[in-house]
Amino acid sequence: MCATAYKVSKHQGSTPWVTPQADLAACVTGEPLPRDEHADPGRNRLDRLRMPWNYAGRRGWIDPSEAHICAFNLIAQGRLPSKEGYIVNDFSPQQWAGELPGTTRIAGYKDGLAVQAIVGMSRFGTGSAWSLSSCGHVALQCFTGVMMDVLGDGHFERYDWLGEWRKRVKTLSDEPPSQLSEEQPWCASIQSYLSQEDNTASLDAPCREGIEKARSNAEYAIKKLAAERD
Repeated sequence: MCATAYKVSKHQGSTPWVTPQADLAACVTGEPLPRDEHADPGRNRLDRLRMPWNYAGRRGWIDPSEAHICAFNLIAQGRLPSKEGYIVNDFSPQQWAGELPGTTRIAGYKDGLAVQAIVGMSRFGTGSAWSLSSCGHVALQCFTGVMMDVLGDGHFERYDWLGEWRKRVKTLSDEPPSQLSEEQPWCASIQSYLSQEDNTASLDAPCREGIEKARSNAEYAIKKLAAERD
């Protein structure tokens, strides 16, 4: 559903998909994970895609957009094109995303590497204490979320995608931190690294390298997707 809605894969079938937004809305939820770790969220209801973390400090849980929920789950499903593995350091999608306990195999839980990294960074900040992989895992969700924002915007043609994506990522680096944390929580913790012209984080070599690897992987995916024909 997400892959087709955001042009990651083509619609399969002999008839056009006439209600994509309504169908997608029924398949995702902006609700946080259930507090009861032993609850089976798939019992007696339709499985829906979700985000495992999307907090903004004192504001608490921020409802994620469908684009950002889809971004997380497309990474978790291994659906995005890559040259040497889309997830930084080629971890498996299950390791990156984690998996909700129960029988439904819903992606996204606190045991995922990405969630562990963003929880730590949101508490203690980003810097030299974080590894290449950890910073790359957080950056990957940030960059892929922006990618889905662009791919889902009907105002842009395929040849516009990469330039618009780069423009939006750079714009995030100029936003007030409090505003960014409420709009794009996964990007807020790495804000000082979002502009390649910013030297503020130049000493945090491993973290910066992980973020640049994630940036490179996202750019490669956009180029590949843009080159495909409808």
